Amino acid sequence: MSTMRQLGLFFLFLLFVSCQRDARQQSGGDTERDALRVAVMPTVGCLPFYVAEQAHIFDSLGVDVELTTYQAQMDIDTAIARGHADVAYSDLIRAMLLQESGTQVYVAGEAEAGLTLITARRGRVRNLSQLKERMVAMARHSITDYWCDRLADTASLARTDFFRPQINSLRIRRDMILAGTMDAAFLPEPQATMTSLLRHRRNFSTSKLSPRLGAWVVTDTTRSGQLALLWKSYMLAARGIAGRSNVSEVTQLLREHYSIPDSLADTLSNIVTTKLLRVPERMPERPSADAVQKALRWLDSRSLRSKGYNADTLIIQAN
Repeated sequence: MSTMRQLGLFFLFLLFVSCQRDARQQSGGDTERDALRVAVMPTVGCLPFYVAEQAHIFDSLGVDVELTTYQAQMDIDTAIARGHADVAYSDLIRAMLLQESGTQVYVAGEAEAGLTLITARRGRVRNLSQLKERMVAMARHSITDYWCDRLADTASLARTDFFRPQINSLRIRRDMILAGTMDAAFLPEPQATMTSLLRHRRNFSTSKLSPRLGAWVVTDTTRSGQLALLWKSYMLAARGIAGRSNVSEVTQLLREHYSIPDSLADTLSNIVTTKLLRVPERMPERPSADAVQKALRWLDSRSLRSKGYNADTLIIQAN
């Protein structure tokens, strides 16, 4: 084949690629939009989605899902606001603030979001009253901020009696406890159990308390078919975890996505599959009216709710 003919074919190929790219852009990127973009965090409540991806449950049900891991709720908020997430792990307080600011976001159901206050063993905080003038790491205007207030009430402390440094990254918050550079921090599972295995202290837990503020949020309510398959995938994976059918896979995921060291991964995997994951009766479960009202009242206590906002359109019927 002559050199000129080769060049001609090459330029035709470039023209074809360019036309295909332009067509995708003009159509709004249909290929990309076909996939549900799910924003998750390294918490036990998000573990079934990781398992569903690894075990090809999404593929078997015919739903295209792209998981993106974030270490901070604030980063998930940014992804939602910029249109980079269709489904996200969040909480009622953050969802309300997003919706009030004009972002299209709705709560599709309750998410597992129990928290434990862990105190660093070097800090010698053995009871809640000793938190006075100590530092408790949290994320502002979120579920951890709410529970800091409840913690103060439980300990008969003024809400200003301890400091609340804003450590948005879950991993950094955990690692500061491990390094002894933070007195205390609210951590979700499995990070809370990981730190307690390393002899840091559990001082307060929200797991059996109300309200349950964790939430799965969605930004596009028109994709009900895909969302139904997404929730079905979650349930299948969660039941598999609870049935201990994939302990080795859970161990691998804890290393890969949760930054659990090899020395603890097997032990933590056994704890996760037997104790930590709460499998809902159906997915997703609607947040209670009590949880919604308590979140609203908390926003009022911080002067964060504008006059007239009542969350009437926040909760949707997901299935």
